[in-house]
Amino acid sequence: PLGIGPSLASAEYFKRFPVPNDPGRYPGNIEAFRFAAPLENTFRTYITRLDYRVSGSNSLFGRLNFQDDAQASAPQFPGLAYNTTTQAKNWGTAIGWDKSFGANLINTWRYGFTRIDSANLGLRSGNFSSFRFIDTPTGQTSTNGRVIDTNNIINDISWLKGRHTVKFG
Repeated sequence: PLGIGPSLASAEYFKRFPVPNDPGRYPGNIEAFRFAAPLENTFRTYITRLDYRVSGSNSLFGRLNFQDDAQASAPQFPGLAYNTTTQAKNWGTAIGWDKSFGANLINTWRYGFTRIDSANLGLRSGNFSSFRFIDTPTGQTSTNGRVIDTNNIINDISWLKGRHTVKFG
């Protein structure tokens, strides 16, 4: 009504986007841009275990496992960084001791530690403005994650009597 015309700032902003190449949901109104996004995902898991027989009635074990995964989502537009990367850097360890007090009495001791360390790494580092139905040139996901540690100690005694087993712990 005032004859001002379109916003120059908005026009400059829209020039940053590629031209649509897909009819989208509403051809001629809301169109889309499709491209083949290269994704590099890594999935690494390492597990080791050591068993040692101390004597005929004593045995020890130790186990360590480590997970180092990174799973990327597609970038918003070609040539940009991934919108989000989901990381899992979980690890755990366990040690145990088994002691036999004869043919029918066995003690089992275990200690375990597990760390869940997961994060979603996003590109957003501040506030942003958006237009309805129009993607922004960079992702809108912020970074978040969690680290949870769990310790577990177990001590059981099993008593075998004929066809029966009684376990305490």
